[in-house]
Amino acid sequence: MSDTNPLPGEKVVLEKPLVRGETRVESVMVHLHAAVQLKGCSLRDLLDMEVDAMIVALPRCTQPPLEQHELALMNPFDFLALATELSNFLLPLRSRLGSPTA
Repeated sequence: MSDTNPLPGEKVVLEKPLVRGETRVESVMVHLHAAVQLKGCSLRDLLDMEVDAMIVALPRCTQPPLEQHELALMNPFDFLALATELSNFLLPLRSRLGSPTA
């Protein structure tokens, strides 16, 4: 897959919207366009959904970009939803689509 045609992101609707001043963030798009977004992160830790690893990686892979302190204080249900989406991006596309192996 070329980097001009990245995988589409997955939208996560937050159960408890984030408040940034006068702005409410009610949903977040999780996307992964290139391996460089995960630089310095352990893939094993991301697949295991280790909280510390997710707090480092998610700000690089979310739109609007989430801050580490927002993630650290986030509702656990919302954090788990975001972590699950990021972990899913690390699986082969065939696995994500439920296709049988060739």
